[in-house]
Order: sequence, then C-alpha cells, then structure tokens
Amino acid sequence: CTATGFLTLDGQRVFAERFGAVPQLVVCGGGHVAAALVKQAKLLGLPVLAIDDREEFAQQLRAAGADARITDDAAEIVAADAIVLPGVGAFADAAATMDELGQTEVIRRRIAEGVPFLGICLGEHLLFEEGAEGAGADGNPRGLGVLPGCVDRMPRQDVEGRAYKVPHVGWNTVDFPAGAPENPLFAGIPSGTYFYFTHSYIAPDGPFAIAHTTHSMTFPCAVQKGNAFGVQFHPEKSSDAGAAVLRNFVEIVKAASPALQG
Repeated sequence: CTATGFLTLDGQRVFAERFGAVPQLVVCGGGHVAAALVKQAKLLGLPVLAIDDREEFAQQLRAAGADARITDDAAEIVAADAIVLPGVGAFADAAATMDELGQTEVIRRRIAEGVPFLGICLGEHLLFEEGAEGAGADGNPRGLGVLPGCVDRMPRQDVEGRAYKVPHVGWNTVDFPAGAPENPLFAGIPSGTYFYFTHSYIAPDGPFAIAHTTHSMTFPCAVQKGNAFGVQFHPEKSSDAGAAVLRNFVEIVKAASPALQG
C-alpha cells in the first residue's frame, strides 16, 4: 500500500440534522484498515462515502457498507475534517508515491492546521522526518517531518544477546506510561492490552510517545503531536481493542470540529 486513496465521511441528511454539520473523514491508502474504519464510523451513526484509487479496495469498502467511487485526487484531503494514512510497504516507495500524487504537502499542511490525523503502521512511520528503509545514494527518504527522528530497523537481538524474530509479527501488549492521564485515542482501553503487529522497522523514542511495546527492545507503538496520532499496530486486525481505537479516533474528529458539536 502506498497511500494513494481516500475515504470520506459524507454528511447525509440524517447526520446533518443530528449534528448540524458535515464531517468528512479521508483515508489515504487501502486494505482492511479502511474497511474497519468505515464499519466503526457507521456504528457511530456517521454516513460514509468511500473513495479510493483501486477497484479492489473500493469493493472492500462497498462490502463494509460504503458508497465508493474511484479517485486519485489529493484535493479531496483539503476539504476533509480528518485524515487516516494506513500502509504496508516500504518507507521510500510510499514517500515517493505521496510526493508524486501531491499528497505530502497537503497532508503536512492539514496536520499543521490541527486536522485530526491517524497514521497506521507505515503511516505512523511517515510522520517522522526520515526513514532508513529504502535509503539510496542521496540518503534516507524523507517523511512528513511532523515528528523528529529517523525510523530504523528493529534489532534482531536484545541487549543481552537473545535472538528475536524480525519481522515482529503477532499479538503483543501496548503499555501506557505509568501515571499518565488517559489518552483520548486509548479511551477505555487498559494498559497491557494486546494488539496485532506486523513490521520490521520502528519509530524513534521521544516525548511524543504515548504507548510502548517490547520485542527485542522497547519502542514507541503509539505517538502523538497535537491532533496527529500514529500507531505501529494494526487496529483492523486487533479485535475489540482495535475497534475501540478506531471509534475513539472518530470521536476525536467530532470533538476537533466545533461545527460538529451541534
């Protein structure tokens, strides 16, 4: 997945009457993340118009109850009240594709304006300044630069020399900082809850980390700057806990838009 599609929550009459405004949630990318997000949004009463640049993805969204059409127009992001960037693939390829499609600057600007953003797996990585995956003669490929640092390969051994399988694939705990207030993305989710992971690269640590996971080393599995969030795990593959994260993000979108608060 190289983040080339969009999912828009379209304000239909019932929602407009209920909330007095129209939310538009854009998902850049494809796969099960978008389908799961559509499902959760509809459970919350948000009518959905799904937009993607691949027919296969559009069919998945239609199966989830979305009214889908095809587009590769980055201008869809400009009118959105939120952006979701899922992804599975190489940092360099995704970054190059986003640049080619005109998405990079638009997403960067929308995040700076406070528009809620959720990056999933590779989407989390792209929040950072650069990534080691796919580095060439000119150095590391550049990300959105919302967060500082370089996304690097996960080590295959811990500090004591014990070997770990990489890629890190399977269920693992997500732990929150001791004594930290509940983060809205994880509302109602206790520390130590299991989520599903599949990745070989990890984000750098810093004050932006809101949750950690350990596999060969402890690394950030969730990050935040303002209304921009990123998670290393896959909510769409994480059963009830993942569904709760997607519901929480939809609530963040509603809270961030004064016009949606009735």
